[in-house]
Amino acid sequence: MLITDLCDQRYCFWRFYADDEVAVFDLRTGATHVLDEDSADLLECLQEGVKPPSVLVERMQLLFPETPQQELEAFVIHTLEEFEMLGLLDATRLGA
Repeated sequence: MLITDLCDQRYCFWRFYADDEVAVFDLRTGATHVLDEDSADLLECLQEGVKPPSVLVERMQLLFPETPQQELEAFVIHTLEEFEMLGLLDATRLGA
């Protein structure tokens, strides 16, 4: 059951009710990726504008206030590396 269809800017997100995965369609490349919900949340933050990792960690802390900051920092760095490997992100555009 489809619950959310967010298609704006570069990526289209489809979130499904009974699943923890999100289908992401990259309008630029035509590729479709399946991400976990947390990774999709991070990609949505990036879609709002390129931000340095420290700002992304702050945004993720708002979404996951119970998660320790060190854990969120590791998640953001690791996920950004995965996004770059998948072609979802050009890391050279990220600030320090």
